[in-house]
Amino acid sequence: MEKIMAHKKLLAEVLFKKILYLGERNYLIHRDRRIEEVGSDYSGKVRLIVIGKKYYFETLKSFPFSNIKEIRSAIEMDITAFSPFKTDRFFVRKIKETEEGAKVNLWFIDNKIANTLHTLSPLILIPETALLSFFDEDAPRIYTIQHKYEESLSVYIGADGAVRSMTSRRNKVDIERFRRSIGAEAMDCPARDIEGIEKYLVLFPVILYGMPLRSLSGFANPDSFSLKVNKKQLSMGLAMAAFLFLFYTGLSGLLPYYANKSLQEEDKALSLSLSGLLNKQEMVETYHKKQKELAERVNSYVYKLPLINLLNKVLPEETTIRQLTVSGNMVEMRGAVPRASELLSALSQGKGIKNARFTSPLREDKKTGMEIFTLTFVYDPQITQIKNIKT
Repeated sequence: MEKIMAHKKLLAEVLFKKILYLGERNYLIHRDRRIEEVGSDYSGKVRLIVIGKKYYFETLKSFPFSNIKEIRSAIEMDITAFSPFKTDRFFVRKIKETEEGAKVNLWFIDNKIANTLHTLSPLILIPETALLSFFDEDAPRIYTIQHKYEESLSVYIGADGAVRSMTSRRNKVDIERFRRSIGAEAMDCPARDIEGIEKYLVLFPVILYGMPLRSLSGFANPDSFSLKVNKKQLSMGLAMAAFLFLFYTGLSGLLPYYANKSLQEEDKALSLSLSGLLNKQEMVETYHKKQKELAERVNSYVYKLPLINLLNKVLPEETTIRQLTVSGNMVEMRGAVPRASELLSALSQGKGIKNARFTSPLREDKKTGMEIFTLTFVYDPQITQIKNIKT
């Protein structure tokens, strides 16, 4: 076992001689744990970049299916429903599978650093909170990182490896507030305080050299695998491939040509005689499909007015709703409230509301002092109707 660990560490040291951290300030972590601050125009060769919390949005979501490709496709179809900004670069890490589907961590990379990432073209891109989740320590646990020049960072690693984090003003870490925002599972878990950027950055090689390299496969940079060849050579290769394809296709088509010709004519005549009937059948199937889709949308539509009236009754006073998104029975609500800890208990009192939970870290509105939140819940108006009938 010790030999295997030594080989893994040696392989990681060879692959990742230098690690680049992109944050409020950029730092280069050398293999000998030496820290070097670099400018925003750094263009050296690095195979691994750790992205600071400043440049990504992190969330925890559940999906009714567990296949990673299907999850990525669902996100790409409506990326603004998951991320506060449009981006074509995001990472998915499966936390656990359930009977209902899968629970995943999502990290959406801001396009502000797209040019930098494209120029450097590393093998691996990994958000800093994702890297911390691979630290070989007992979970659940909390890390608090206090930076001199950047916002302080609080990170919660759940027992299942799920990551949730929150930033706060420089040198102002409110760990109790962070614990409350996570929930009961974070109230008694141990916390590790890391003061200073140097002590924080030297942990990156420690984590990297101790983790299985296959765990980094989910954070591979697609740009690094793009084909870079001479345009003239590429054109010649494509032309030769096209010529060979056409040559062998023509050769194989000439042999059965005459036999297939008569069959094609008979098939054409039969198709023309049946075209009218086939067109009518296709129209009937098309209308039936549209009617079915329309009926499903009508049956699953949640009317917003009863929901708004219900929220008006149960939400704490001075609550401001800035955005209310309804998708099927799933409702996402964004806004501000004096005390976000009262929201979940208030929503649990609403008839037809269940599974209410925060989907992103709480943030403080510097102007009003209120807490900005994003949460989701399931709203079933049929439960409300049944209760009203019974009463």
